[in-house]
Amino acid sequence: MIGHAYNTVGEPSKAKPILDQSIQILEDIDVANIDLAHTYNVMGVINRDLGNLDSSKIYLQKSIHMFHEVEETNTPEYPKALKNLAYVLRLNSEYEQALNLIEEALDIEYKIYEAPDVNIAESVYILASINRYLGNYREALEYQFTSLEMLEAMIREPHPGIVANLSNIATLYNIMNRETDSKKYYKRALAMAEDLYGPSHPEVANLSSNASSIYIKEHKFDSAKVLIDRSIAITGNISGTDSPKYALHLRKYGTLYFEKKEFKKADSVYTAVFNIMQASYHPDHPELASAKSNLAKVAVAQNEHDRATILLKESLKIRQNNFSNDHPLIQKNIRNLIDVLKQINLNTEADSFQNLLLSEEEIVAEV
Repeated sequence: MIGHAYNTVGEPSKAKPILDQSIQILEDIDVANIDLAHTYNVMGVINRDLGNLDSSKIYLQKSIHMFHEVEETNTPEYPKALKNLAYVLRLNSEYEQALNLIEEALDIEYKIYEAPDVNIAESVYILASINRYLGNYREALEYQFTSLEMLEAMIREPHPGIVANLSNIATLYNIMNRETDSKKYYKRALAMAEDLYGPSHPEVANLSSNASSIYIKEHKFDSAKVLIDRSIAITGNISGTDSPKYALHLRKYGTLYFEKKEFKKADSVYTAVFNIMQASYHPDHPELASAKSNLAKVAVAQNEHDRATILLKESLKIRQNNFSNDHPLIQKNIRNLIDVLKQINLNTEADSFQNLLLSEEEIVAEV
């Protein structure tokens, strides 16, 4: 919902120079004050919306520090700064730190506001999002429904926050292989997004891309292709064909070709996706792990087991640098690696990974 419903500056590129001047004036005074805390917070949001996550993080950390200096941590603006930083940390794959901040924000907001409340609903939404990336899918689903129910209790018309919750609920159901439930929520979210934003909005592209996953699983490839083409066209026009957002939608074509057993086409698409991700993210970003895992999958299908082994080891290392060992994606990565090692008779090396497996861990499909 952040970036859609709340805390989004209308034209960040125009607002930034004005706030730069304000910050300079306030900093020259060299006295801790609440106005500077607020201005740092807004500047953090602007830099986030412009894609400058490092600068956003710095400004939001300054804002939180300033709130402490002026002893204003029980006011409504302080948890807003906490949740803004939590969201940026989530985007930057710093999940545990993000989780701590959003839990602190929620503790304060439950004291300030009476639920249901829009501010609490937003924080619960972010909490759901962080848990999803940490692999805590059931907890994430519970938080997502809590956020949705709060908003629906207060808002009787289509709303960006409701769209965002519906979309994430659908994605979680997809991860948990509950395709019927997932399709229901994607359809509802997509219809509401088209009503709110029009047919060429990034949120419509995201929902079309995500919904295509269900049709691919059902082998309804023509229906999936329509949705993928739509998401690619919208995102290419807005963000360009070399953007990570474009790559995420393009990746669905790789999945479609893989399910159709057109492995060379899938390999070509997954390679293009990897190249975009590699140019866009730091080497330990989780999206690079996903890109390598997809390339490994198609390498196995083409009997390129040595290549698959290298890719799976690289993706495992990235994921271990981001998540704890019980994360579902790590567990799936390990199982895939063991399978490939056994296929090329590297049984001793395969056995060395067995101790990392959790016996009752549920293995789920990647999004």
